[in-house]
Amino acid sequence: MRLDSAVYLYVYIIHTICLYCSKLTFHPRMSEVISVRVRKGVKEALERAGINVSEAVREYLEDLAWRATLRERLSELDRLIEEYVKPSPEGFAAESVRRDRDEGH
Repeated sequence: MRLDSAVYLYVYIIHTICLYCSKLTFHPRMSEVISVRVRKGVKEALERAGINVSEAVREYLEDLAWRATLRERLSELDRLIEEYVKPSPEGFAAESVRRDRDEGH
């Protein structure tokens, strides 16, 4: 692998991790309506407990979307790593440590 493609891959990985390890941000003025049916009494029980049902469902679905997107991105990163990052040759780590010790690092 050429150095520039290794650097590109590294930057892409760091960018993707930074972007998707924070919660997804959604445009505050754009939304879609989802209608959900639950068994009789569920909504009433939640409201009696002081739970804002629409906010709880919204938070859950946003978290679910974040996890699904993160899973997709990590899968893509795994594919890129398998394609571009090859294992080090046998003995590379030991030789590298020896060289660093000899140079006083």
